Amino acid sequence: MLLLKLTQVESSLEDRVVKKEHWDQLINREGVGFFDLPNRVSLWKAADKRAAEIKESFRKLVVLGIGGSSLGGRTLLAALAPASKDVEFIENVDPCSWQRRVEALGDLSQVHFVVVSKSGSTMETLSVTCAIKEVLISKSLFKNHCFTVVSDAGSNPLTEWARQNDIRELHIPSDIGGRFSVFTAVGLLPAAFAGINLEKLRAGGSWALQNQEFQLQLASALYLSFSELKKSITVLWSYSDDLLTFGLWFQQLWAESLAKTVDRKNLKAPWVSTPLPLVGTNDQHSVLQQVAEGTKDKFALFLEVASFTSMGPKISEPTFRGLEFMKGRKLGELLQAEALATRQALSGYGVPTAVLQIEELSPECLGALIMSTQLAVGLIGEIMEINAYDQPGVELGKKLAKKLLAESER
Repeated sequence: MLLLKLTQVESSLEDRVVKKEHWDQLINREGVGFFDLPNRVSLWKAADKRAAEIKESFRKLVVLGIGGSSLGGRTLLAALAPASKDVEFIENVDPCSWQRRVEALGDLSQVHFVVVSKSGSTMETLSVTCAIKEVLISKSLFKNHCFTVVSDAGSNPLTEWARQNDIRELHIPSDIGGRFSVFTAVGLLPAAFAGINLEKLRAGGSWALQNQEFQLQLASALYLSFSELKKSITVLWSYSDDLLTFGLWFQQLWAESLAKTVDRKNLKAPWVSTPLPLVGTNDQHSVLQQVAEGTKDKFALFLEVASFTSMGPKISEPTFRGLEFMKGRKLGELLQAEALATRQALSGYGVPTAVLQIEELSPECLGALIMSTQLAVGLIGEIMEINAYDQPGVELGKKLAKKLLAESER
């Protein structure tokens, strides 16, 4: 089954500049293993087993994490279990939002908290965990079985706390970075708790790895859009509400992986475009004007779901004048027509576009989409000769925030 395909690619983006040598470099890159995760079956089974154990005692699972420790799980839930009320994510340290979210959880004796941090030292996540712990203590509900920790296996503040309190741990492999950790317990534990079929998700990831030619095509088109066409903004326009969170995940993956000051030789790194996730048809009524008639600095990749054309209610008799064209049509047909029309309009305005189409919103297709996107970013990192797996630009802000709090009066 063809789970994913790239179509309607502008001729200027068709050259296969990302080659097998870049694939081989990626696969053999020391300390990088995200592409091997579909083969590490024990990780998937461990997440499934832990989810089943938690379900025996708790009705709700709350993930405490931020960035790569949260967006992967959120992406899986939004696309594959959008109606689920069983899993929630608390990310930010916004005090008002935090208060509302915790109060809305209701009976905390029925809530299991999963604390996720690859480094084990993420100050936002640790601070939120401290706040949750204090609420539980105030209600005499703090027990070690109320928590699961997902982190690196080594010693860090989070795992030290877990071991001191006999809290269960699931480990993120050392060769997997946070933003590449969807197919570890980071994403798999909440997905399994929500009832998502992990085996089918894993099969989709494997499909991506088996279709090397497609990965080279996708990476080449994305790379050429900024390296040759000099488009400084990469728009990911998802025509599915359930893929909006995927767009946010893509934004982090692209931005943190590819925007670097220096390359692997410590020379000035090539510049890369800025990711901009949009959703259709909503953003046709907010951002389309800018993309169409604003500065010609954008490339638009349309993410579409093929099965949507035959989905949705059929309008048998249009109520309103001017809507006659919808007679006998389904909402899915309107969505797909708007995606095509928007793409054609942008082409008319000189904006280069392409279509990344998934067959349906299923675990297999989403698994293929996620792995393909990770591979594309990894391959672009190889042709740019940069380290796509660190984020040095994030560290200064962390240090300054800690310094400000340490030095200020309480």
